[in-house]
Amino acid sequence: HIDLPDESIVKIAILVTLSDDYLADKSERKINRVWDIFAKSFGKSKDDYQSVEVTEILQDEDPFKEKQNVFAIDLTSFGKIEPKKEKDLDFGLRLLQNNQNILLIDDSMQDKQNVKNLGSGIEFNEVEEYLDDAYKYIKSLAETKRFEVLRDQKDENYNQRKLEEEEANTEKENHVVSAQEIIEKEEGETTQDNDSDTIQVNSEELQPISNSENDNVITNTSDYPEEDSETEELEYEEEPEYYNEYDLENLKQKLLDNLDYYIPQYNLEELDNENEELELESEDYQRLHQATLNALNNKTEQANKKLDVLRNKAINNLYRELTGDLAKRYFEIEALYNYTVEGSEFNNIYQQLNNNLSEAQKNINIQADEKEKIKKQKHEKDKEIYLNNLLKKESARYDEENFPKIKEEVENFKQTSNDDVDNRYEEQMDLLREDIDRTVT
Repeated sequence: HIDLPDESIVKIAILVTLSDDYLADKSERKINRVWDIFAKSFGKSKDDYQSVEVTEILQDEDPFKEKQNVFAIDLTSFGKIEPKKEKDLDFGLRLLQNNQNILLIDDSMQDKQNVKNLGSGIEFNEVEEYLDDAYKYIKSLAETKRFEVLRDQKDENYNQRKLEEEEANTEKENHVVSAQEIIEKEEGETTQDNDSDTIQVNSEELQPISNSENDNVITNTSDYPEEDSETEELEYEEEPEYYNEYDLENLKQKLLDNLDYYIPQYNLEELDNENEELELESEDYQRLHQATLNALNNKTEQANKKLDVLRNKAINNLYRELTGDLAKRYFEIEALYNYTVEGSEFNNIYQQLNNNLSEAQKNINIQADEKEKIKKQKHEKDKEIYLNNLLKKESARYDEENFPKIKEEVENFKQTSNDDVDNRYEEQMDLLREDIDRTVT
């Protein structure tokens, strides 16, 4: 049987019925009698011979539709047919779909270079060859279709996964914008210059982090150029072959960018009293006012620097801890692809597949040996029948060529012998007459 991609099953069956040539010169009574004999002989399952009558379920266009009895048999049962009945039978091949429908094998199911009429008129000694050819070609069509279905499913899954990732990235971008707006609202002032200065300080302070467990996976983050994220995404979309967003270094860079972005940048507002109009124009008061402003501004600047140091330290600590966890999880996931290594998570399935393959190949060898044995037995039987038939034909031909020679030789012998006897008789008679004449004289 052959498994199709739509999970249906087809089997190739051999149909057998009486040939038109065998029925041509028989009377109606004789025809009914031979059909009864045929139905009893081929419709009774016994030993390894199994048959199913399919006359009623044949399609209207089936060449055997008008036959009184048609039986479907398998290859084993086909080998049980007696040689003396071969010339009286007509054979055809059909597809049995899900053990219900009998379908014709049309041109689309055959090799274009060897298209044959497999519906009827197949000689007994051609059935196995045509059956094998049809099976191999239909099997290859099914495997090709199954590959196409799997490929389409894979493409569909890939497109669906890509769509989900794009939606997730869109949601993340929207979330980032809203978070930034909230931070800007709370902080009151975050200018473009201050942002660039902060990013520069973070990149300088977050140099390679020393961690004895993860030295082999942590690199200098300042090696990565600081560009706008939208520009990077556009460049990666234009050149996908040079970028893998799931590479460990890219994941680490994303981790650093996220930590830098989502940890707020707190800033104490600087006092802006430079343009205030002083109510008192006392020179001493103005000096005191200016000294107070300078002191407050210095304290604000020192506090902002301390906040930056604390923020960078927090990012540094989180990055150190999360990078180790990221690398560990990354290599754990990467290890899943090493399914051939003993002890990996999917190695059992891989080993099972290999065992199944070995078992299948072993079964194929066993079946091939059994088939070879059956075919050899059939070959010896066919050879014996062939030799007997050949002996009969040669014997008849020899008789036809040599029997006339025997008659001819016997006739020649008779003729020659009679001639000799007659000659001797005449000679003796002549002697007798001479003796009589001599005696009388």
